[in-house]
Amino acid sequence: NWATTYASWPPPTAKPMTFYMTADGKLSPEKPGVAKDNGARGYTYPMGTELVGDNDQFAVRPNATGALSYRTAPMAEDMTLLGFSQLTFYLSSERTDTDVMVVLHDIDEQGNTLYLTRDFLRASLRAIDPKRSNAEETVRAFTKSEPLTPDQVYEMKLSIPPLGHVVRKGHSLELAIMAPSHIGQPNWGLMILDLPGRNTVYHSAQYPSSLTLSVLPDAKAQAPAPPCGVMEYQPCRKAPEQTATR
Repeated sequence: NWATTYASWPPPTAKPMTFYMTADGKLSPEKPGVAKDNGARGYTYPMGTELVGDNDQFAVRPNATGALSYRTAPMAEDMTLLGFSQLTFYLSSERTDTDVMVVLHDIDEQGNTLYLTRDFLRASLRAIDPKRSNAEETVRAFTKSEPLTPDQVYEMKLSIPPLGHVVRKGHSLELAIMAPSHIGQPNWGLMILDLPGRNTVYHSAQYPSSLTLSVLPDAKAQAPAPPCGVMEYQPCRKAPEQTATR
C-alpha cells in the first residue's frame, strides 16, 4: 500500500470521465444512439440484493432476475478514481415508488468481484436541493414525497460516496443496480419498500443513462492489487469455478 497527499480538494489534476450504460450491459465511452424501446432493461424488485458485511455474506451473488449490471472493457492501463461518482439513469416502475441500491465493483482478470462503494435512492425522494448541490456532489432535498406515475420514465440523479481506488490494468469497473437489503448493518438499517414489481432502466439518445467518475489521469498503482478477500470493509467474491466440459 501507499499514501498520496494533495494540497487541495478536489485535486487540481482530477478530470471527469463519463461512461454510458448500454442495453447490453456495458459501460461505454460512446454516447448511445436511437434504440428500439429506448434500450429498455428490466429487473424485478426486490428479488436481488447484496450484503457487504463480510466475505461470507458478500459471497451470496445477487439474484440475476433482480439486478442489472454494467461493465467496462478491461482497462488498458491503471485508472485511478478519487472523489465522488455521479450517476444519472432513467427509470420507470410498475409501482408508485421503489428503492434502488447502486454499487461499484472492481472485477479482476480471474472474475473475482471486489466491493468498492454504494449508495441508495428512494424514487419518491428523488428531488435535489439546488442550494446544497454542486458539480461535485448531488444532495437530496428530503422535503416532500413525490410518488411515481406507473410506467412513466423519470430521470434519477445521485452522488456515489467519495472513493479512492485504482482499477488496475486488466481489471474492469462494474456498476450494479439492485434492491437494498432488509438486513440491517451494525449501526444502521433501511426500512425498504414492500412494493414488489418490475423496474426498467433505459439506454438511448433520448435517455442517456451514464456514470461520471473523478479520475486522476497520471496516477498509477504503486503496489500490487491485494488478494481477494483480505481487505477490511471491502469484501471480495470469488469467481464461480469453471465447470470442465468434455
